[in-house]
Amino acid sequence: MFNLVMNNLRNRKFHTVVTLIMVAIATAVLFSSIQIVVGLNKGLAVGMDRLGADILLLPKEISTNAEQTLFTGVPMNIYMPNSILNEAEKVPGVKQATPQFFSQTLDESCCSLGKAYRMVGFAQETDFVLRSWLDNNLQRPLAKDEIIIGGNIPSFLGDKATILDKTFSVAGQLQLSGSSIDNTIFMPIDTATTLASESSSLQYLWVGDYKNPQDLISAVLIKIDNANEVDKVAQKLNAIKDVNVVVAAKVFQNTKQQLHLISGLLLGFSGVLWIVCLAALLTRFITLVMERKTEVGIFRAIGARKSDIFNMVVLEASIASLAGGVVGLIAGGVLTWLARGYLTNYTTLPFLGVDWGASLLLALATLLVSLLTGILASAYPAHRCAALDPAGAIVQGELE
Repeated sequence: MFNLVMNNLRNRKFHTVVTLIMVAIATAVLFSSIQIVVGLNKGLAVGMDRLGADILLLPKEISTNAEQTLFTGVPMNIYMPNSILNEAEKVPGVKQATPQFFSQTLDESCCSLGKAYRMVGFAQETDFVLRSWLDNNLQRPLAKDEIIIGGNIPSFLGDKATILDKTFSVAGQLQLSGSSIDNTIFMPIDTATTLASESSSLQYLWVGDYKNPQDLISAVLIKIDNANEVDKVAQKLNAIKDVNVVVAAKVFQNTKQQLHLISGLLLGFSGVLWIVCLAALLTRFITLVMERKTEVGIFRAIGARKSDIFNMVVLEASIASLAGGVVGLIAGGVLTWLARGYLTNYTTLPFLGVDWGASLLLALATLLVSLLTGILASAYPAHRCAALDPAGAIVQGELE
């Protein structure tokens, strides 16, 4: 039976290729869509856990949005007086506040990186973003000539990096989180301000009211006593002059709503495509049965049972669908890789890739769906084919 089916598939190349292509397209879209949806939601969840802040204070006049600050590693040279930190700490309801100073690497000879990355100086005494990593991994404060790099930043040969003409030791690399942390280089805040003030490439920033980087900060991350009173605390923080108060939960909620919309569209499109694929395959197999009446009649006349004819048609469809599913999985993997690059580089949506174990299970499940699609699409045509009267089928096939 298997040899017979393989010969049928080889002799009907056009029908086989068309079936394979239809299943491959549907499989690729479904596999890629699920991976993208899972990756986006995973990135958002991990990003929320990694941030750890309830409220962010940013300079009032900035040319970017909160999503860009939280979910991308785009270099941001934004500053405000460090006195804002003291004002924030005095606001009732604020449990803990820590400053950050933003700078950037350069894609020039003064840096050993291939492109510009965001550089963040953090206050080790009050920081709660990297605290758990430092306690669990380094188990000591970061030295002035040490840095921590995000998960997307290339590792350095010999754990050394040259940034703005200064050499640093790489103390560690953070796990991927789907947030701006992945494309960020962290160092002690004093080191960051000194590096920025001494770099000839960044001197254009230190003009007007912002002449001394040591007197500036870029953001204040705040934890509050009672999470249920975040809006009240945010309202009090709004009284601070020249700051933009960002409630992290609202930013994540808005992003979550966007993800739900995108997820619905992707999965809905995948579902419609599968229905179209199933209908197209059903039509093709019905047409194929009509074209093979003489062949079926001869098989029946020489002793083939109805079950043999049914199994032959279903097995042909199953093998073609399985082959299409394998091709679709490969294409879906490529689509996911391209989508990940686009989402990471050109949008503010967080994305965290699905681990290999989950991806393998998803691939097997998708391949099973591909196989079932072929079986379902061929079941009715196979039944009609098996029910044909041998003599009548031969006569009708010859006439047609």
